[in-house]
Formats: sequence, C-alpha cells, structure tokens
Amino acid sequence: MGAEIAPLGVKRQVSYAMICRMPHGWNLTRVLAAVMIVATFGLFIFLGWNEESVRILIRSTARSSLLLFLIAFSASSLRRLWRHPASAWLLRNRRYLGVSFAVSHALHLFGLLALMLRFDGKADSFTLVFGSIAYVFVAAMALTSNDRAVRYLGGKRWRILHWVGSYTIWAVFAASYVGRSVVDPTYIPAGIAVIAVWLLRIVAKYRPSTIASVLLLATGLLAGFADAVERIEFASGDGLEITADLYKSHEKKSPMIVLFHQAGWSRGEYREIAPKLNSLGFNCMAIDQRSGKNVNGVTNETAQRAVDAGKGVAYGDALQDMVAALKHARSEYAEGKLIGWGSSYSAGLVLKLAGDQPALMDAVLAFAPGEYFSKEGKPRDWVKRSAAKIKIPVFITSSRSEGAAWRPIFSAIPTETKQWYLPDGEGQHGSRALWRQFPHNPGYWRAVESFFERQVGN
Repeated sequence: MGAEIAPLGVKRQVSYAMICRMPHGWNLTRVLAAVMIVATFGLFIFLGWNEESVRILIRSTARSSLLLFLIAFSASSLRRLWRHPASAWLLRNRRYLGVSFAVSHALHLFGLLALMLRFDGKADSFTLVFGSIAYVFVAAMALTSNDRAVRYLGGKRWRILHWVGSYTIWAVFAASYVGRSVVDPTYIPAGIAVIAVWLLRIVAKYRPSTIASVLLLATGLLAGFADAVERIEFASGDGLEITADLYKSHEKKSPMIVLFHQAGWSRGEYREIAPKLNSLGFNCMAIDQRSGKNVNGVTNETAQRAVDAGKGVAYGDALQDMVAALKHARSEYAEGKLIGWGSSYSAGLVLKLAGDQPALMDAVLAFAPGEYFSKEGKPRDWVKRSAAKIKIPVFITSSRSEGAAWRPIFSAIPTETKQWYLPDGEGQHGSRALWRQFPHNPGYWRAVESFFERQVGN
C-alpha cells in the first residue's frame, strides 16, 4: 500500500493554529512585561542588592531590549519577504512588541541609574548624550503607540515620529554594538544582527533578490568572529581539563600574555581587555582556573569540571592550572616573550610563580595582589617569600586603598625592573580597573603601556 500523503497546506494550517494560540495585542505586552519585571525582582532576591546584580540587570536588559527592538523594526520587511503566518503575527503585534521594548529599556535605565547613583559607576559621553536622545524617542513612541495618538497627531506626523525615532534608536544600537565590535569580539554577533536587520529593510523595499547577498555578508562576518576568539582546552597538572579563550592575532614571535582571573570569576574578565592587548601587539590566552564561577555572561567551565570531579577549588588549588597554562602557551603559541598577568588572588599566585619557577615567564603584571592564602593554611608572607626571588620585570597596581596590602610584596622584589601604579581616585580591584565603564581606566592603561614599552620592548 502507498504511504498516506498529507493534503497540501496542512503544515501551514498547523502553524497558523499554533500562532493563533500565542499571546497577542496588549496581552502580549502584559506577558512580556510581567516576565521581565518578575525576573528583575528574582535577580535581586537571589543575588541581593549589590553592584554585580545591578550589572547583570544592565547586561540582560540590554540584550532583551536589542532583541525586542530588532523584531519590531524588521516586522514589516519580514512580512514582505516571507509570506507565512509567523510573519503575519509579527506584523500585527509590532506595536505591542515595541511597547515591550520600551518596558525592557526602562528596566535598563533603572539599572544604569542605580549603578551611577548607588555604586559610583560612570557613563561615557556617548552614552549620556546619544543614549538620552534615544530614551526621548523611546518614551515618545511608547506613549503614541495607540489609536488615539494616531488620530490626534494625524497619520503623516505619527509616521514621521516613529520613522525618525526607529532609525535614531537603531543608530544608537549600531554605534554601541558595531563600534564596540572593533575592540571586543563578543559584540560582533549583536553588531551583525543590527546591520543585518537594516540590510533586510533595504532588501525588502528595493531589491528582494539581493537577500542572498545579505546572508552571505552575515555568514562572512560570523566566520570572522569565529576566527577572532578561539575556545581551546588543555590538561592541568592533575589531568583536569582547562578551558581558555585564545586571542591570537599576531605571529608566534610576538609577545604573548596569559591572563588569569580574580576570585569568583572566569575568563570572561578579559573579554574587553584581551582585544585591546591584541591591538597593542600581544597575543593573549585567558583561562578558567578551577577557583571561580562566572562574569560577563561567561561561565567558568574548569571550575564546574573540578566540582563534578570532587577536586579542590580553593585559591591554592588553581596554582597548577596556572602552571599548565603558561607551559601550554610556551609550547604551542609563544616563540617570543611570555608574560603572566594575574587579578586579585591570581595576581598573588602569578608573583609566587615568577619567584619559584623563573623559567615559566619573562615578565609579570599583578592587579591587586595580596597575601590571600593564610585561610588555606599558608604562611602570612607566603607570596612575599617567593617575590624576594623574582628576577624578571614586574608591574603591580590596584585600587588606591589596596596599596598598603601589596607594598611589602613589592618591596621584597629585588629587581630594578619593577614598577607600580595607583590611580588619583579610588580606582578598582583587579583587572576590571581597565574596563571602559570605570572612570580611572585611562590612567591604568597608560601605566600598563608604559611598563610594556620600558620592560617588555613592545
């Protein structure tokens, strides 16, 4: 007997039935707004009211805002190019997705204000000026996203407001994500999405046949992103698999920096810093030590494996991961100088390694080092003892209030090729002092670059 064949159009009817059951109209806005608001409360309930939870809110709402805006911005173009019940649903609900975007962006604004007013965060001039303009349009478009406003303004004026507002918001997103992609590859996928939606609108309006060219362009950009940051794995001293991000943009003879994160974090600490170091002429490798959790949306995979295997995850347990990383970098990627770079507890450990195992590296940078290991049974001068044997160039920095903690370590280092730096203001703990969002980052960068020029020859 022959197989039974479904009548033509059954799949389309099924898709239409599924879409009909989805929320629509103002109910869609209520559902999305409720999810975002509940998630925000849940974030502060579980993580508490602190700087890290506020930064998570800012990052998550930035992503939800971008997603909702791009969907609303592309709805009519998708409908022209893709005659499907899903595109019809998007077009019918474009207004309600736009208002949901406004809710998400309001939560984003709440996070930004909390960071600046409560936790002494700073915004750059671009964010203050163009972000403020975008928020004016977000508010105006949200308040006029109803039939009464259309009748009051008149169809022509209403369309002008929403056209100018949409492209202004798009331009701010483009500047934010595409501009940052130049120095931070993690922004490349979002940057591609912003540009692709703009190209989609052009294709839908003028030349639908060029959609294949748009897809090829996006594919090429994604391939470039894949080449920019390579995820690698290698074994630690006890066989535990270490995850690392390899930022390799120069030949092997160029100097290489192995980047170690601070307590509770991951290799994500260097998502912004490593590309900048690339631009200064360095290859980089940022690793996940087994002592840590997550930061900037990047989970510490090495720590997860260590917990699953029942291995220790204290600060001192990570020492073998750092040794393995430096040896792996030396054998696989670095024919030139190899530099160790630590943050907080790993800054103390990298100084210890520089003294105890001098062949591992040719220079060391330590952001907020200290004697963090007495609670693990180590002597109170454990790092200082090793620092007294260092013979390679050393750079140490921290926030201003932490300077006293590492002064004895710095004084013990016998080499004359040592430098230190403290900011004019308080500054930040660990390598995050170099993040653009903190006001003293230019001073830290100048000090780092000065050290490189004087002691590393780059």
